Amino acid sequence: MIEVTCTRFVRGSPAHIFEILADPTNLARMLPRVRRIDVLEQFDDHARIATHMAFGPFGTVRNEGEARWRDGSEISFISRTPIFVETRWQIVPANAGATVNVILRLDLAPLIGPLAGFIPPRQVVEMVAPELEAALAALATQVEAASADNPHPASL
Repeated sequence: MIEVTCTRFVRGSPAHIFEILADPTNLARMLPRVRRIDVLEQFDDHARIATHMAFGPFGTVRNEGEARWRDGSEISFISRTPIFVETRWQIVPANAGATVNVILRLDLAPLIGPLAGFIPPRQVVEMVAPELEAALAALATQVEAASADNPHPASL
């Protein structure tokens, strides 16, 4: 199992951060490998979704799984096939904003079998971490721009 964690402080309302992350369209724009996210079924606290991700020589891979959101503090996505992917976006309120942690866990073995053992986890981390950091930067830009337009939102 490969795990990548990135963290960034975002200046703005934690509720607004959660709102942006809960919108699949925003996530698809922020994550470079995600081509599109389809909501297959929507419920109050979770949804069944399909992500379409660019995956190197395999082209675009469709992963179907479940997204869950918890109390305005966490959004998670878990799929098991063809690739095990677990992504968690955690929002921890802090002075004038929130610390946002994104944790990505993946297992390449279901897709490429024993060949996964020949891929150094560090190489995957070095490839994925900048993409997660770019997603956090895009999130911060979007939230901070909205906060500048409305410096005194009711949710603060």
